[in-house]
Amino acid sequence: MFLGFVNAILLGVIGFNLAQATITVTPVYPNTAPTNATTFYYAAANYPASLYTAAGGTAPTQNGFIAPGFTAFDLTTGIYAKNQATNNMVLLDITSTTKFTPTTGQGVYLYLSITPNAQSTPVPIPIAAAGLSGGVPPNCAGGGNSLCANPAGFFDGTPGNGSQPLYMMVNYTSGQTIRVGVYPLDICYYPDLIYANNVSPSGTAFGQGCAYNAPNYSVINPGAGGDVTSALNLTANIYLANTTATLSQSAPSTWVYPLASGGTNDTGNFTLSFSQQAPTLSCNSLQNAYFPSDGGIIVSPGAVQGVPVGGGGPVVSTVVTAKRGGTADSTSAAYKNNDVYATIPYNSNGVALGFNNLTSATDISNNYDVLFSVQDQAGWVANFQPSATPGLSGTAGNCEIPNVQTSKILTFLSTSKCFIATGAFRSDSAVPVLLLRDFRDRVLLHTSLGKAFVNLYYQNSPKYGEWLWYHPEYRYPVIALLSPLILLAWLILNPLALLTVVSGVIALISIRKYRMRSA
Repeated sequence: MFLGFVNAILLGVIGFNLAQATITVTPVYPNTAPTNATTFYYAAANYPASLYTAAGGTAPTQNGFIAPGFTAFDLTTGIYAKNQATNNMVLLDITSTTKFTPTTGQGVYLYLSITPNAQSTPVPIPIAAAGLSGGVPPNCAGGGNSLCANPAGFFDGTPGNGSQPLYMMVNYTSGQTIRVGVYPLDICYYPDLIYANNVSPSGTAFGQGCAYNAPNYSVINPGAGGDVTSALNLTANIYLANTTATLSQSAPSTWVYPLASGGTNDTGNFTLSFSQQAPTLSCNSLQNAYFPSDGGIIVSPGAVQGVPVGGGGPVVSTVVTAKRGGTADSTSAAYKNNDVYATIPYNSNGVALGFNNLTSATDISNNYDVLFSVQDQAGWVANFQPSATPGLSGTAGNCEIPNVQTSKILTFLSTSKCFIATGAFRSDSAVPVLLLRDFRDRVLLHTSLGKAFVNLYYQNSPKYGEWLWYHPEYRYPVIALLSPLILLAWLILNPLALLTVVSGVIALISIRKYRMRSA
């Protein structure tokens, strides 16, 4: 268990094989995840420090900010019948490949369920909103939404809402994709309310993984040190049921609709995790952290590293922000003032775009101060780490590079004219590139045959150097092929070393011949 992490609710998708049926649950943008993932991650807003203080702990330090387009969920609000803000709803698209064929007296219902703490029978959780189209679905509260169903007769027992029906189900038609909205806190609160016979919460049957510190239910367990207990594991259910069944809220162990005769059901388990903290950030070496591209920079894998905190979700993106002609703003409130903010897949050779290219060899107006960070799947971005002396050394407190310039690849490669070598070594100042350039100038250009070779090279190599730049996975095979040529060039440029090598070879040959004659 770690500070500030909370595992909670729904999502992810797993198909259970009943007549080849599969329920698919998909998170609504921007909280996306790899195909077939069973856990999805969301950012949680800072939990009230008073709850941690009351539990003898302290609130965790977030050490980051929420990425543009993502939401930090307020986990202290719920009770959907009170019509809470829609930006605190978890939105999920749910569908099934099963063909349901109801007859008279039957219906098909979609519901979400959780097994309460210390109980064996799962119970439903309230569905706050449901719809068929994109965007935020219409609320169920207040009636008027034909998708929302209350056939089990559940009612909200909270003060002021005792007669408000709880829409625990959604009417489902085969082939539909239903978008539902739920509040995280409802998943913790309502199971206990149901088991307490709709009179008063008992604080003993709240959702597994939730915390109860009377009189509060919480998705986060604000224990000493801000530790978190466990995950909330839910199930999505689609049932062909007898609509005439009578269910009693006072007997929660019998609440589930019986299957219709010969009926079909489809279920899928899923988990959603909430994170209160950003991943940690380190930049171990920035010497080769990037390479200039056309209007952007190619970020090298491994240069910028992030580690999830408390299981807050995998690191999925490298973040690049830059200021043109000045120092980049690094605070969570001011980074938007920078000229560049880009994300690329984590540990890839992705290109961060948005830079202005150099206009000439002496152009300094398009110099950029660049800051790096990482983003996790929940949308947390680690705080940028500027340095008092930014440079290329790279330390845990230095993820900043000044004076970054970009240009068209051929313009960059042309600075050395060693197109292929520069593309392979990703630098026009790498020692092998300087050596080959010296060999060109001091040896090849002083003979007619050498000049012809150089001219032929200039005619054909630029396109290969540019291709190699955009396909870095082939760098090392090319470097291996260049190595004998680099060694030969070095020997020619260093006659004494060449003489030593030749003399050694002659000596070895002579010794071998002598031994053969003596045998």
